Amino acid sequence: MPRSSGICGSSRNKVRYPMTDCGGCDFLKATPGDQTQDKIRIESDAILAILSKCMQGQWHLLSSEVIDIEIGKIPDEWKKIKVYKLYSLAKENVMLNKIIIKRAYELQDFGLKAFDGLHVASAEKRQSGCVFNNG
Repeated sequence: MPRSSGICGSSRNKVRYPMTDCGGCDFLKATPGDQTQDKIRIESDAILAILSKCMQGQWHLLSSEVIDIEIGKIPDEWKKIKVYKLYSLAKENVMLNKIIIKRAYELQDFGLKAFDGLHVASAEKRQSGCVFNNG
């Protein structure tokens, strides 16, 4: 099963989705007026559908140490709290290690940005079926 950005699959009969800086965070960062933008509205709907599947136990949401770092950078405390509430649905947390960091550097050679590489490498380490990123 391919394990790269945008490729979805299943593992052990549950689809695992890493929580990244995807549309889920984008729609929380957006102002209400931004919701009229098609891209953000579509991302919002997709994230809500994914979170719904996770809440129903149909899908399994992953988190990572990289996400902790990114959430910590959200300047608006109210929005940060909202993202942490979504983040609490994650059942597993992938911690950074030398293997993940090495793989992230390899992925940068293919054009991924640093944090995107860390997200994908973390998902690969956990053999996730899908990585969402709005990069």
